[in-house]
Amino acid sequence: AGRFEGLSDKEWSCLERFLPEFSIGPEGGRPPVDFRRVLNSIFWVMITGARWCDIPREPQFAARSTAHRWLQRWAWDGTWERLQTGLLLAADYATKIDWNRASVDGSFSPFSGGGGGELIAKGHKGRGMLLHMLTDAQGRPLLIRVTAANDDERQQVLPMLKHLRQATGKAPRILQADRGYDAEWLRFKASWLLNVRTAIPRRQYDEARKGQYRKPVQSVENDRWKVERAFAWLIERTNV
Repeated sequence: AGRFEGLSDKEWSCLERFLPEFSIGPEGGRPPVDFRRVLNSIFWVMITGARWCDIPREPQFAARSTAHRWLQRWAWDGTWERLQTGLLLAADYATKIDWNRASVDGSFSPFSGGGGGELIAKGHKGRGMLLHMLTDAQGRPLLIRVTAANDDERQQVLPMLKHLRQATGKAPRILQADRGYDAEWLRFKASWLLNVRTAIPRRQYDEARKGQYRKPVQSVENDRWKVERAFAWLIERTNV
């Protein structure tokens, strides 16, 4: 887990514009909330891996109940989605995204105990969730999605690429993935719909032909370790 003391003034100025404006109706209501303190509390929990009840009782942090309420509300009203899109645009404007190549991968996150909600399901690796990540050529995370463990990882690729295109007007020139993403329909749609070339090695074992073995294909350049490094960083430093 990492350490977090609160957003700097520069960080807050980048995020503030994407948060909803707080208004009180003519009949009154709750007093305005300091969204900077709310974000500080949310990020503190995510970065340190600590419990909500352990949020420091310091001036720069909001109460746990307030922070958790806004975390859920922003997920419901699309605030997190807008914030992500805004940061993507800012990163692209600052030429911080390498569009030459992108990598996609998934990581299983186990879940123990009862409940868990609709995102918790039993897959072939056990009960939990799947994290899907798309990174640029340098391994910088561009998009992260969460689905149930029994989801097909290949089904998340096109929606992530489309969201990237809608947010920035751009898409990576080449998309690479491991053999788990081997699917002719994925190669075709990525090329036809988004003009994205794919570098996905084919399985030698052909499930569609009931166990027949394909001829080995020419290997592709392998720098997928960058997306694996991003996953390692994410899991080590955040409360996922």
